[in-house]
Amino acid sequence: MLVYVQDKGGKPLMPTARLGKVRHWLHEGQAELVRHEPFTIRLLVVDCGYIQPLTCGVDVGTMRVGVSVVGEHAEVFSAEVGLRTAICDLLSQRAMFRRSRRGQKTPYREPRFLHRIHTDELAPSIRAKVDETLKVLDLVSTILPIAQWVLELGNFDPHKLKHPEVSSTDYQQGEQYGFANAREYVLWRDQHRCQACKSQARDPHLKVHAPFGSNPITKPRKEKRIPPPFENRGLLR
Repeated sequence: MLVYVQDKGGKPLMPTARLGKVRHWLHEGQAELVRHEPFTIRLLVVDCGYIQPLTCGVDVGTMRVGVSVVGEHAEVFSAEVGLRTAICDLLSQRAMFRRSRRGQKTPYREPRFLHRIHTDELAPSIRAKVDETLKVLDLVSTILPIAQWVLELGNFDPHKLKHPEVSSTDYQQGEQYGFANAREYVLWRDQHRCQACKSQARDPHLKVHAPFGSNPITKPRKEKRIPPPFENRGLLR
């Protein structure tokens, strides 16, 4: 267990594992408790102390944020913080409550829509995740002397993962290039055949086969054999 230490002015120092010494400082009044989690104390008699150059690595994710601080010989801090993912649901619930309250208190008031000015360019859900990530980084900077920050950002290209040879204009000229819409491409790919009955009729009879399931563009539906009723099986042999 490590105890994080701050000097008299509140600047972070190197953490210590000497729990007996920390207990002595607190008992003698030479230090005071700053926070319980993570356990941090502030020295009341020393203005400066020993500092090492620490490196903080941050892995930013959609649902979690991972933080790790390493020194010259070992890791001195690590944490995994879960981000809030219910912001959209909470905003919808708040709007519902506001509409019901307005109808109860001011039933004859005309609706207003342009009386609020939003200056933030980020969506509320993205803003919440950004603020929570900055809050975690601010906490780390108050308990440890960070000399370098390393931010890990993962940029993935799903199209290139599926087709490694894609490049340049191939991103715009994919499988559906030259077709008016996805429907025309699917009809050309399946040769105007229904995937359920293999019929080439051009009327909207395909809606009859909706219970057989959907047919994504990237995953052609395999032929599924439907067994005949039990009483007719002997006649089909």
